[in-house]
Amino acid sequence: MYALKVQTNKNDIKSLEDKMKEKGEDEHDDVLQLLLFNSYTIFCKYSSKGMSFYEYRSEVIEKLLPPVPSDR
Repeated sequence: MYALKVQTNKNDIKSLEDKMKEKGEDEHDDVLQLLLFNSYTIFCKYSSKGMSFYEYRSEVIEKLLPPVPSDR
């Protein structure tokens, strides 16, 4: 599998900000989306493990959420 090479610039981030504002998401969601996008960019740059943004996002969310409690 080949690593996805991502190059970002201010236009990419501005475009992402504009899309989020069009959707009406609040400022906290904007900040979290930009942080996630920036971390994905760094991940792609320095990791040999290639994955899509969706896969990366899913793994991050899975790691951040607490385990699901089992029913007793």
